[in-house]
Amino acid sequence: MLVNKLKKLNTPGFQNNLWTLLSAGAAAAHTSLLLLIIVRFVGLAEAGLLSYAIAVSALLIVLVLFSVRGYQSTDIRQEYRFSVYLGMRTCTATIASIIMVVFLLLGSFDLSEAAVIFIHFLIVLTDGYADVFMGDLQQKGKMRIAGRMRVCAFCAAFIASAVLIVILRSIIIPLLVSGLTFLCVYISWIWIYRKDFGKIRVKLDVSAIKSLMGTTFPLVLGALMFAFLGNAQKYYLEALDSHEAVAIFTILIMPVNMLNIFYGAFFGGADITKAAELFAAGQLEQFAKRINRQVLFAVALYLVFMICAYFWGIPVLSWLYATELSQYRWEFMLLLFGFISTTVMYAMSAGLLVMRRQKISIACVVAVTVVAGPAMWVLVSRYGLTGAAYSGIVIYVPLAVLLFLAYRIVLRKYKKGAG
Repeated sequence: MLVNKLKKLNTPGFQNNLWTLLSAGAAAAHTSLLLLIIVRFVGLAEAGLLSYAIAVSALLIVLVLFSVRGYQSTDIRQEYRFSVYLGMRTCTATIASIIMVVFLLLGSFDLSEAAVIFIHFLIVLTDGYADVFMGDLQQKGKMRIAGRMRVCAFCAAFIASAVLIVILRSIIIPLLVSGLTFLCVYISWIWIYRKDFGKIRVKLDVSAIKSLMGTTFPLVLGALMFAFLGNAQKYYLEALDSHEAVAIFTILIMPVNMLNIFYGAFFGGADITKAAELFAAGQLEQFAKRINRQVLFAVALYLVFMICAYFWGIPVLSWLYATELSQYRWEFMLLLFGFISTTVMYAMSAGLLVMRRQKISIACVVAVTVVAGPAMWVLVSRYGLTGAAYSGIVIYVPLAVLLFLAYRIVLRKYKKGAG
């Protein structure tokens, strides 16, 4: 019995899921622990600056990724070759880099602020470029290799930057070393597993790239707006308040972000590929059950987490970040309550993507952005951090409801043979 269980732990499917979750954990821990060390050894303002840099990069990485990962991992029939995906990623990375340079030149940043923002963008850009290799491995059912690669990159980068932060009491040089570490680790892993990718070459096939970009463009618009909505609180707090306010908001929302990263990686990794296979095989009932199961699992996990966070959340965060946060308990619980709906939102978006109805997703995001964007500005300008804490309720609850209704309508049409 024990031998059989151990054999199951070594199956490709289990290993794929395991390393997907570990890579998500490494990514989440990298950001949260890095901010923790910066708060303790450098200062709250510097942590807020890095948080703002992360928020700025979040918009540009959408352009770099161009929402191709979800399409690439579900491209079971290989409509586009790996060289085309790689060529497209090269183009989008170049465009995003140019936009970042223009943003820094036009913005009112001093030299140190610009350096932090730009270096962090380069780190994200490196991870984004490597993502196209991970997408190819995911498509081939080898997410375990991609997961190991990402875990090694985040762990090595964190150790290097953390040691330097403690020694230097600054963040610019540690971030630069972190970026170089990412680059070296990814290049090494891609070289080691080069046979899994076939012939690695950048193919700038204009016709194929235009076709692929046209296919994923609706997803990009939605992702851009979603990235804006997810970081609008930080943009507004930076504009209306201070680096410190951004840092405190980031600390309060950190547990929520970690849960979302875990859930997004689990469902957006091997699980969405399996859902795509079920849908392609015409097994609609099994497809729907798989998505519903993920929603129920995530909501249950969130509820358990909320109960624990009510009693121990603020004390633990205050101790970890060496910052008194007891006055922000209400804001913390508001964030947790509002972000429960993101579990439904992620699953419904994934379901619509598998059914190739991504334009419906973008329509829902546009509708929410038009209303929630200005509403968040009013809330933050009037109530500061408390107003920002209402973001989950103002943004994600309406979006989850719209996506759920859209998903059910489209699925029903497919079941009736009208898809």
